[in-house]
Amino acid sequence: MVCGAGIAGISTVYQLTRLRVGKVVLVDPESPMTVTSDKSSESYRNWWPSRPMVSLVNRSIDLLETYERDFGIGLGRRGYLFATAEDPSETIANAESISSLGAGPLRIDDAYRGGDLHWSEVPPGADILTDPDVITAWFPYLAQGVGAVLHVRRAGWFDSKRYGGALLDAATGVGAEVVHDRVVGVDVDGDGVRVIALGEGGRIATEVFVNAAGPGAAAVGNLVGDQLPLFTELHTKVMFRDHLGLVPRDAPMLLWADRQTLDWDAEEREALADDPDLAYLLGELPAMCHFHPEGGTESPWVVGQWSVATPRTAPVFPIPVDPMYAEVVLRGLATMIPRLAPYTEWLPSTTVDGGYYTRTESNHPLIGAGTHPGVFHVVGLGGFGLMASAAAGELAAQWITGGDLPDHADTFRPGRDEKPLVATSGRGQL
Repeated sequence: MVCGAGIAGISTVYQLTRLRVGKVVLVDPESPMTVTSDKSSESYRNWWPSRPMVSLVNRSIDLLETYERDFGIGLGRRGYLFATAEDPSETIANAESISSLGAGPLRIDDAYRGGDLHWSEVPPGADILTDPDVITAWFPYLAQGVGAVLHVRRAGWFDSKRYGGALLDAATGVGAEVVHDRVVGVDVDGDGVRVIALGEGGRIATEVFVNAAGPGAAAVGNLVGDQLPLFTELHTKVMFRDHLGLVPRDAPMLLWADRQTLDWDAEEREALADDPDLAYLLGELPAMCHFHPEGGTESPWVVGQWSVATPRTAPVFPIPVDPMYAEVVLRGLATMIPRLAPYTEWLPSTTVDGGYYTRTESNHPLIGAGTHPGVFHVVGLGGFGLMASAAAGELAAQWITGGDLPDHADTFRPGRDEKPLVATSGRGQL
């Protein structure tokens, strides 16, 4: 039995049905993919400041490519383009480090192959361009003064609903069952799992219980006696209608790798200063304001995101929405793409939503066996759940069935020693 119908749970169920382990039941009171998994920017990249994470996501992308061939999940590979107006030496040093971890070769001012290539034709690794004329020729919409761009190539975005739906259809097509209910108790002892109690009074006998409960993972862990070192952060995104046609539809994911201070006028500054909840918007704000065009060439929609404030908080639904968020993101994006400035004066049609990143201090997921026999966890994937889910589900299934484990399995094992959060420079967690 798998608890949690987000993408981690769905991927685990899919992998278990492929291994023909017997009856598999997926339990969640909500519809599949509707709590957090469908609230992401649907993006992926293998560019991580940790060898185990590079390995995990590389494997996940391998599987996503298979799913694109088998199901069609809208996989694209325009890449992530990090732009900086600062000294490029830090960008180069970080890129060299991540390249050495297995993310692919690094090309610095080498023959650059750009354009909207099919995912199978995109070169591996990453490209760094530092010549202003070359940068302008390829990306004329970037702000003047950009000193370097880092184009991560094994990266892009895909359709999360098509992906999750395809895996779930495949799993239920061979016998997996979806139960809309809440897990309220687990009968477990030193000999293993016995019975799962459901909120509406049902009981499911099982010898294997998988916690894939996303933002509810810590509470579900408590049901089986595992205190998981997890915390949750609220992250939001904005969808805006580019009715002026200012965003190139063939653009990659564009990220401003520098911290920035927004240019408020005198009246705005006074109003912000008088509000203790908004005064922080007057100071220096984090790096990594980013966006990408959403949909095909005819779509007017753009997805923007900027983690200007990510307080640790218990999950609350519906999520609280900052009324300033859309304007703040658009102002931040206009620093990188000056042509977006009209949208800072007259906001376009926008929709803000989001969900909770469920994370560990090391920013590594928890995937593997729990304390009691028959208990397994695939949790803590906040910020990279969609991109890592294919390999996370596969790894969970390997643990459950006693299969051969990859080298990175021990890094993600529940019960490991937690180390401080990986530094988030622009080349790691967003």
